[in-house]
Amino acid sequence: MTEKELSWDPVHRGDLYCAPACGGKCTWAAYQEAQKNAKALVLMLGKGWVPRVWENLGWHWAAQTTDGLMKIYPNISKGKVESYTAFLGEGLGGQWAENNADPQTAIATALAAAQLEGERIEKMVSTFKKTVSA
Repeated sequence: MTEKELSWDPVHRGDLYCAPACGGKCTWAAYQEAQKNAKALVLMLGKGWVPRVWENLGWHWAAQTTDGLMKIYPNISKGKVESYTAFLGEGLGGQWAENNADPQTAIATALAAAQLEGERIEKMVSTFKKTVSA
C-alpha cells in the first residue's frame, strides 16, 4: 500500500477552510478575518506594500513590500494585536528585526538598525583596505 500525499491547498467545507495536510480545522471566518486584517495593514502602510495571508494551524496575516525585502508581522495576544515586528532582509524573516506598537515605527527602527550596521561594515572595510595597502 502506498501513502497518499496530503494537499496543502485549502478546501472549503462548510465552516471550515483548511488544507487536508494542515489538520488545524481552520475556519472560513478566520480566513476572511486574516484577509481583512492584512488589507487594512497594507492601507495603513501605503504604496509599495502587499498583503500576505497563510495557513499554519490557523490563518495568519502580515504585509510585505512588493520586493519582499521588508515584512511586518502583528504580534497577537488573546486575539488582539499588541505590537508589530518589522523584518528587513531576504527570506521569510530578515537580518534586522525591530518591534514596536506602531508598525511605521517598527519599520523605521529596522531601517535605522540596518543603516547603522552598514556604516559600521563600511568603516571596517575601509580600515582593512588601508591596513593591507600600507
